[in-house]
Amino acid sequence: MDDSVEYLAPRVAVGVCLLGLICIYVIYYRLFNVTRPRVVCKDADRLQGLRRHCPALFEHYWPTFWAPQGHVQSIVRLLMQQAPSVESLGGRRETIKMSDGGHVCLDWFESCEEDGGGNQGGPIVLILCGMTGSSKETYTRHWVDDCRRLGYRCVVFNYRGCGNSKLSTPKLFSLGDVDDLTEVADYLHFHNPSSTIVAVGVSMGSVQLIRYVAECRRKARPCRISAGLVFSVIWSLRESDKALHTNLFNKHVISRFLTRRYRNLIKENRQVFEDFQARNELCCDYEKALRSTYLREMNEAYVIPMFSYHHEPMQQSHSPCENVGELTIPVIAVNAVDDPFCPADAIPEDVAEANPNLILVTTRRGGHIGFMQGLFPFRKTYMDRVLSQFLTGVLEHDCLSSSSSSSSSSLSLGEESHAFLLGDCELENHALLT
Repeated sequence: MDDSVEYLAPRVAVGVCLLGLICIYVIYYRLFNVTRPRVVCKDADRLQGLRRHCPALFEHYWPTFWAPQGHVQSIVRLLMQQAPSVESLGGRRETIKMSDGGHVCLDWFESCEEDGGGNQGGPIVLILCGMTGSSKETYTRHWVDDCRRLGYRCVVFNYRGCGNSKLSTPKLFSLGDVDDLTEVADYLHFHNPSSTIVAVGVSMGSVQLIRYVAECRRKARPCRISAGLVFSVIWSLRESDKALHTNLFNKHVISRFLTRRYRNLIKENRQVFEDFQARNELCCDYEKALRSTYLREMNEAYVIPMFSYHHEPMQQSHSPCENVGELTIPVIAVNAVDDPFCPADAIPEDVAEANPNLILVTTRRGGHIGFMQGLFPFRKTYMDRVLSQFLTGVLEHDCLSSSSSSSSSSLSLGEESHAFLLGDCELENHALLT
């Protein structure tokens, strides 16, 4: 008997300790991770519309039990999330020549109900990817799948050089340059004048969307996009730069990862850079860009000279926090407080309290483009749930209409009087390359 007690006692003690640790973690998880998002919206009509048609913004967000922290969310989603294959989604690619001679690719996906392109005149969902992103990203494929199932056409805007596209000039893309997005939005409106265009962006795509809308107001030109939903907004480029290069994990994992992807785009188009360099028409340090390890080095070698930026204006004047006050369309911005890219104190709640066109949503957890949920978070995320409700609410119920806002209460741009002529735009249509 004594031998059995001596044998079981340490094992029981270990079991009790493990059970105690599990109970402590469960309490910690529930108290410090599961919360309702904080929603800041000045316009009472829009707030009521969102409560009715986008309830995910007001319900508890349950991050993945075993991976709630921001860095873990970001990395695990990137490594483990599964999505429908590009082949199963179908689609066709349209290559458009920009006014400066460069090219961008639009990947079109028709709705399941109108497969084959019969949904002309219906709404268009414009998807703006993160840095170096394309139709191949798992979050992009989920969004395309959701759009198609809901009956909407969608088009993924691939930045120059992304998504297996080739450069014709040395110009790639930057967070603050919205010339390509402006031409793409005008092109979509010109060829679909009766279609409502809503945009969904993430990370760099959110920066570009907010800056595009602000530039339309500053330059008194028509904004072709009617409403926007953005995730993981990099509100302050200056603060993001600090966060990426002062935190060791951010610097040696995230910054290096993004720099490698950007550097690979340059390598894949090496011949273009060498041809321009041979003609003394290359304004950047091509060789130094290929040796870059961190984003700061890539900015100094390539981005700043290529886009004629001064260092400080590139870091801040193009930031969403400097442009969000100019919003003229309703935009829902969803950020996690633990986003490693965007410090919590950079989220502009004061602007949301003053501008009725900004609906600011912050979750305690979610990381950067993470927002995983459920015990086995390998498919749909919180972003997908919000997107589906947003599209249904905006396009079918006009939930962002407002009687008090200075912006138009109608989300349709079909009656807009501004004319647009694309000029000598060259197009190529072919099946989507995978």
